[in-house]
Amino acid sequence: MSTPAPSWIVMKFGGTSVSTVERWQTIAGIVQRRRDDGVKPFVVCSAISRISRMLESLLNEALDGAQDPVLAAIRQRHIDLADSLEIDGEALLKDYLDELERLALGVSLTREVSPPLKARVLAMGELMLTTLGAA
Repeated sequence: MSTPAPSWIVMKFGGTSVSTVERWQTIAGIVQRRRDDGVKPFVVCSAISRISRMLESLLNEALDGAQDPVLAAIRQRHIDLADSLEIDGEALLKDYLDELERLALGVSLTREVSPPLKARVLAMGELMLTTLGAA
């Protein structure tokens, strides 16, 4: 008789639970315990706490050409987390942060936020956090 393959489990973390190095250590422990129980975890991450709201604000501010302070705050939140994780956030997130800056500039020039553009900007929170978490 063969042993059944381990079951998969989806584990989602986001917001406050991914905003500090201590919380990432807690997540690692939770995931490891599930693996020790014979379960295969599939980890899903959403954005750092308040980043989704900041990305919404970025679009609103960009409509008035005032996106730079919000962009700087979003960048700093991610770089601070990367620093605490002892990884190079500037290098890891460069492409995403550059794209976010270009998208915000585009909104400031066109004074329009299309649904696909909004979806892309809001997805950046998850993309950036996932990049840091995978490092």
